[in-house]
Amino acid sequence: MERIINNQLLDYLLTNRFISKQQHGFIRKRSTCSNILESLHDWCLNLQSHFTTDIVYFDFKKAFNSVSHPKLLAKLKRMALQVISLFG
Repeated sequence: MERIINNQLLDYLLTNRFISKQQHGFIRKRSTCSNILESLHDWCLNLQSHFTTDIVYFDFKKAFNSVSHPKLLAKLKRMALQVISLFG
C-alpha cells in the first residue's frame, strides 16, 4: 500500500512540476550517484571554460526528522493534495 501511495504521489508532484529537475533523491532513475555525475560534469565544463567554481556541501542527513509536520501538511494542502492528518 505504501508503494502505491508513494508512486501516485510522486507522479502527481512530477506532473504538476512541484518537484524541480534538480531533485535527485527519491526520484526514479535519479539518485545521489546521478547528482554527483551531473555536478562533476558541470564542474568540468566550468574548469574548461576557466570559470571560478565554488562548491558548498550541506549535510541534510537528518533534515526530515526535524520537519514540522503541521507545516508539511499545510504545504501539501496548498498543492491541492488531500492529506489525512495523523499528527493531530
